[in-house]
Amino acid sequence: MYLVACGVLLAVATVLNLRDRRMLALTLAVGVNVFYSVPAQSQAAFYGTCIALELMVLTVAVFYTSRASCIAIYASCALVIVHFMGWTLDGSPPLSPYRVLVKLLECAQLVACVALSPVLTPKLRNRDAAPT
Repeated sequence: MYLVACGVLLAVATVLNLRDRRMLALTLAVGVNVFYSVPAQSQAAFYGTCIALELMVLTVAVFYTSRASCIAIYASCALVIVHFMGWTLDGSPPLSPYRVLVKLLECAQLVACVALSPVLTPKLRNRDAAPT
């Protein structure tokens, strides 16, 4: 169910971000991060690959800035910390905080790519707010 929801979010984000190449690059980096087949031969290979993928998203967000870069940077940093904690504390039980936090933060990255797309951003602005 989680992968279906992420797939739908990724498809919507990709369609909404076709006009902005920076947002499209960030969306695709987050999509690769979510759907990459992580090797499970050893604990070091699993968590090391997860951390490397988060560093890839972090690199795209930092050096190829877009509207959702700030949120992606915060979520990627949090995911690196969560993956490191999962590595050291053995986050293998199905309902461990590691697994729940990873799913929430990855969905947050995809939701940020959808919400801050060039199609939805003008609609989400508060036009009645006083100028600052």
